[in-house]
Amino acid sequence: MAKGRKQKLFYLYKDFRENSDKAHPLTMPQIVEKLVAYGVDSNRPFELAEMKILIDAVQSSKFISEKETKTLIRKLLFLVGKIDARLLERDAHVPGRIKNMSESVYHAVDVIFRAQELDHQLRFRSFRWDFTGEKRTPA
Repeated sequence: MAKGRKQKLFYLYKDFRENSDKAHPLTMPQIVEKLVAYGVDSNRPFELAEMKILIDAVQSSKFISEKETKTLIRKLLFLVGKIDARLLERDAHVPGRIKNMSESVYHAVDVIFRAQELDHQLRFRSFRWDFTGEKRTPA
């Protein structure tokens, strides 16, 4: 870990222990202000334009459900300040885009990445829905 990062973690630990608890949490602007006072760089990991691209990608993705989309965007907005979050909180409307109704996408992606990491093979079974709504396996 780089010296600056260790130093930042030490200062954050010190301030959390001395100046906050469950009833009195430190806000992000207070944390940044304290780090600047210690002479530690406190730049955010993403520029506003980069964050907007990430949010737009999540909103326009058809394989991520509406619920998962809102959860992901909330987590992304947590990485920016309140003022920037308000600027980014507009919905990107994609005409005709059908969002996935399944909440299992995260699980499937996780399984695929773990298998890849462990160098395991994956097997997929494909099927189609017929006009009556029944699942049909290809012959």
